[in-house]
Amino acid sequence: MQIDFHHGVMYVLSRLAGFNTEEANIISYCSQYVDDAINGGFIKFKNHPMFYRISTAHGMLDTRNTDEQANQHSWLPFHFLPGNEAGNSRDLGFVARLICRQNSDLAKEMVTECISKKNDYNGLHRLGITMHVYADTWAHQGFAGIKHEINKVQNLSDDSGNDLVEKIIEPLEGAVDHIKSLLIDNFPLGHGAALSCPDQPYLIWEYKNHFGEYIPVNNLIRFMGAVDNVFVALQRYKLGDATAAVPSIPQDIRAKMEALFKTNYDDVEWARNRAWLNKIEENYFGFGAEKVQYIPKGPGSWKHSALGTTKEKDDAAELFEFRSEFLDSDWKKFHESALDHWKYVMFKLLPSYGIIL
Repeated sequence: MQIDFHHGVMYVLSRLAGFNTEEANIISYCSQYVDDAINGGFIKFKNHPMFYRISTAHGMLDTRNTDEQANQHSWLPFHFLPGNEAGNSRDLGFVARLICRQNSDLAKEMVTECISKKNDYNGLHRLGITMHVYADTWAHQGFAGIKHEINKVQNLSDDSGNDLVEKIIEPLEGAVDHIKSLLIDNFPLGHGAALSCPDQPYLIWEYKNHFGEYIPVNNLIRFMGAVDNVFVALQRYKLGDATAAVPSIPQDIRAKMEALFKTNYDDVEWARNRAWLNKIEENYFGFGAEKVQYIPKGPGSWKHSALGTTKEKDDAAELFEFRSEFLDSDWKKFHESALDHWKYVMFKLLPSYGIIL
């Protein structure tokens, strides 16, 4: 999934679930920032304090994607939560258990753990991160957050039979064969070989998987499944009860969301998100006309408010001015929540299922 779901849709669902505008902004910002927090390591201040943050994502061309340990630290806990379906191992053994599955038992336990931390000072920030991972189990199902043969795909095409690899990279002139080889043959990490196909809500597509099976995919069905279940999880968090009986999303609102998924065809994810934010400003969803924005870096961003930096990527040797605002900043709370989530998934949740990474 991309910013249109993780930010725009998450804001809508948060408001519909009963969170106020400030809370919904925190949840949706954190949900999207999981994809944008690509810097890791220590932040060092001129007066000697330090703060440690982990990167929750890598760019697709980041050299860390060739590092198995780096992949396990980022892609598995934040984007491709293992589904633990050992019964489908075939020739894959342990790797079969790492394949992401929608709404798996592990995903549900992760949500329950997040709800149990509701009263923590950074509870909402962790909720946004958890909802990102939870929603991604629908879009990323069938792929694993490691570099492995299981992620290779062939015959990637849309419902009209068009070759999606050629369609996406054709404008790059002369590089089609080289890039196709790089993506499909040499970079089987997550759904990298399937390009952005799992992330486009309107797309109907198919591919041949590692076992030679054709897998038909209707993204709209998957995305609406995520909408329904994230809405339930948000309401349960609001109540502080992971098993509470809560209502489904109102059918008229659900129909509006489905219609927007269907008709929002732009290949550019930020443009698709802008369509959601425009609808929010028009009070399309019934909770009020509200102006919402997301700024990941630079002036107006959480990072800028916390550290005063406008840089896209940090210099490891840079020393920052320490300001009292840093201590209660949303940026700091996000990174503390990310570390809490990472430690829980890697050292408690997955090991409880015998998955040691």
